[in-house]
Amino acid sequence: MMPEARRPWSTRLAQKAGEAIKRMGRSHGGQGGQDMLDKLAPQVPLGRVGLPEEVAEAVLWLSSPSSSYVHGALLDISGGR
Repeated sequence: MMPEARRPWSTRLAQKAGEAIKRMGRSHGGQGGQDMLDKLAPQVPLGRVGLPEEVAEAVLWLSSPSSSYVHGALLDISGGR
C-alpha cells in the first residue's frame, strides 16, 4: 500500500469519508447503535442500510475524470429512500 501522502487525494478523501461513517455508526451506541440500523433497514427500498464503501465509491466517482461533465448536482446515496 502507498504511503498516504502519495495516494491520490480522491482515494484519501473516500477513505476518510468511510472512516467517518463507521465512527458515526459506532457513536450511535447511546442512540440505538446496530439495533437502530436494523430497525431502519426495512424502511429503505433496498431493504438494508448503506455501507461506508458504497459512499466512498460515489466520492471516488465524483472526484474522478469520469464525472467531469457533472455540474451542480446532488448525488443521493440513500438506497432509494
